Amino acid sequence: MVWMWGAFGLYICTAFATDIRKQVIPNWLTIGGMIAGLIGYLVALGWEGLTYSAAGLACGFVPMLLLYLLRGVGAGDVKLFGAIGAMTGAAFALHAMAAALCMAGVIAVIVLAVRSDRAQRFARLNGLLLRVWLLRDWSWLRQLFRWKLAEREHRPQVREQQKSEPQRRHGSEAAIDAGPIDSRLRFPFMWAVVPGVLYTYAVWMDWL
Repeated sequence: MVWMWGAFGLYICTAFATDIRKQVIPNWLTIGGMIAGLIGYLVALGWEGLTYSAAGLACGFVPMLLLYLLRGVGAGDVKLFGAIGAMTGAAFALHAMAAALCMAGVIAVIVLAVRSDRAQRFARLNGLLLRVWLLRDWSWLRQLFRWKLAEREHRPQVREQQKSEPQRRHGSEAAIDAGPIDSRLRFPFMWAVVPGVLYTYAVWMDWL
């Protein structure tokens, strides 16, 4: 069914462009993909094709729904994989899902490494050393002193706040700790879906 793979490729490209530009995958695209997959297989293969597409929809939708309940993905991602399953079948959808989730983990590690405070400090230190080496500029000592002084002034405020609100901190410790991490790790899931789908397709066609 060459037409199915062509339509599926166009669908993924459209979802990728929409998610990157608007950071949302609209319902008309996800639900429309589900309906198109179901009707396409029904017309091409009859009731057997409809059953095949419906099983793929369920296998793509249900695992992602569990991740959504755990706040791991968005609602649009759940419906997207339902549409992927309806268009490609259960086996392909599950393989693509596993590949996309692995790719999302890799991207998250990269984003965390790039945007973490440690990486920012390391980049800032490298910039200062480069200034010393190229420009013989020793004003970095004053900046380093200011940073250390600001850090020392900030520590007592944090400790005082923790002491004044012990119950609140204990009750929402996970949310406080996870908050900054979540804000750094947010990225369009299609960044991971596209390479995951491409990898799965390459394996499917015995290219790898």
